[in-house]
Amino acid sequence: MAKVSGPAYSMEASGKLGDVVYARNRYGQYARAAPGPAGTPSGEQEAWREAMAECVRQFQDSSIVTMDMVRDWQEWARVRTVTDRWGKEIRLSAQQWYVRQNIHRLRAGYGPHTRPTWWTEMAWYPEFTVAQDGVAGITIDCDPRPIKEDLVYIGRYGPASTRREFCPRRWSLVCYGKATSVWPITVFSPAEIISGEHRYWVVVRPINRGGWPGVQRQLYIDAEPMSV
Repeated sequence: MAKVSGPAYSMEASGKLGDVVYARNRYGQYARAAPGPAGTPSGEQEAWREAMAECVRQFQDSSIVTMDMVRDWQEWARVRTVTDRWGKEIRLSAQQWYVRQNIHRLRAGYGPHTRPTWWTEMAWYPEFTVAQDGVAGITIDCDPRPIKEDLVYIGRYGPASTRREFCPRRWSLVCYGKATSVWPITVFSPAEIISGEHRYWVVVRPINRGGWPGVQRQLYIDAEPMSV
C-alpha cells in the first residue's frame, strides 16, 4: 500500500490499525469500502453524547457562561495545547476546553466550572486494588480515597479468557467513585461471576477536583464463583 503523508491523520491512514486497513480508493482518500449505514450506538455511547451535548448547551447559554467567562476560556485555549493519541500537539477551541474540563463532572453529578480552573496538575495518584469475596463479588478500592471533589472513573468489561493479556477496547462505566461513596465499590456482583476460568477487567481513571483526568489504568482478576 502506498505511503500516505501530509494530513493530520496520516499515521492512522497509512497503515494497519487493529483489523482496519486504510487505503486510497474511489470512496475517499482513507476509506476502505463504500460508506454504509452507521451502527446503532450503545447506551453508553448515547450517555456520553448526551453529556457532551449538555456541556455545549451550557457553554452557549449566556446565563451560565457569560461573555466575560467565554473570553477567559478563549484566552485559555490561545495559550495551551494538548497531545493527541499519536503524540502530536494540537489546539482546542474554547468550547472544547469547556467540555474537556466538565464532562466527567457533569456525569458524576457535580456542577460545572464556568471558568477555567488552575487546578490542572494531577497531585493525586491513588493506588488501586481489585479483590473478590463471596458477599460483595469483585470490588475495587483505592488508596488514598477521594476527598472533596476528586473522582475515580470506574468501568468494566465482561469476562474474557485467562489467555487474554491485554484489556479489551470497549468497556462501560460502572460509576464514579466519590468522597461520599461507600468503598470498596462493587464492580461485579457474585451473580455476575460465572463458572469457568475467566478474567474480569476493570478500567479506572482518577479525575482531580478541577475536572482534569489522569492516566487510564487497566486491572484484572482471575475469578471463580465462591461460597462464603
